[in-house]
Amino acid sequence: MKDGEFDDKSELQKIMNIMGLQSGVDYSVESNRKTLRYGHILIASDYDVDGFHIKGLLINFVHHYWPVLLDAGLLQEFITPIIMAEVQNEPEGRRGTTWKEFFSEADFADYRDTHTVRSVKYFKGLGTFQERDQARIGAHFKDYIKQIVWSNKDLEKKYIDILF
Repeated sequence: MKDGEFDDKSELQKIMNIMGLQSGVDYSVESNRKTLRYGHILIASDYDVDGFHIKGLLINFVHHYWPVLLDAGLLQEFITPIIMAEVQNEPEGRRGTTWKEFFSEADFADYRDTHTVRSVKYFKGLGTFQERDQARIGAHFKDYIKQIVWSNKDLEKKYIDILF
């Protein structure tokens, strides 16, 4: 990265400053990795097409300038349901209902085809979660964090190069 490549006010420069990322530093050296201010970047974007795009741009940014940090597990994502459905308790006939989370519309459609659904809540983005939803997620916060795994470097590099 060339000095001054990013405007001081750019979002990418802000991320670099917050993390302590520096151009030209070899982060494969553990002592250099320890200079980072945080152990992870947690991507908390809407769980829709726009959010996936933002997540992809951040992955590409780290991959382009510091690919070794993907190997080190720097990136994580905060996943949130896009649909919550009030469903009949299993097995059918048992009294009561419970709320079930869905992270894709396709998964919900498949479930709805074979189960009784009482009511449905759709979430457009992180801002649409009500206080009780935030409290439920907060109580199980670690369950909503996924490590971004860089497992097949050659294939994944090829896809990133094609996309970006």
